[in-house]
Amino acid sequence: MEISINQLMEISGMSYRTIKKRLEGLSPERKEGRAYLYESTKVLPILFNWKPAKRDLVLNEERARLAKEQADAQELKNAQLRGQLIPAADVAEAWSKIVVAVKQHVLALPSRLAQMLETVETRAGKQAIMEAEVKKALEALADHGKKMV
Repeated sequence: MEISINQLMEISGMSYRTIKKRLEGLSPERKEGRAYLYESTKVLPILFNWKPAKRDLVLNEERARLAKEQADAQELKNAQLRGQLIPAADVAEAWSKIVVAVKQHVLALPSRLAQMLETVETRAGKQAIMEAEVKKALEALADHGKKMV
């Protein structure tokens, strides 16, 4: 049975453009007036078992990737408007100050400990002094961090 594109549109609910695209490369059996007629046994399997071309898949993937990037960008803008983001320069400056403070406290430990440990004879006494000084250094760093916030 021969069938026209208009009849295929009615049967399938597909648009003219979709049908033409899916039938690309298939020649009509004949022409009747302005209508091209196709053999239904050839056309229907092509229409309903059609697989998109590789370029269509790539295009769809690219559209999905673009949509995701746009959504991500909007999410960042919204977070910035809500005040949930900190500029990278501010973060780098804060970490720089923290690193300097840690360095100063750690480098000061040996000289302070050397003086204190000279007079202590027992291992337990030396350990207690070292623990106390390390705790003081950590507390000073914690206080320094609180001042930065």
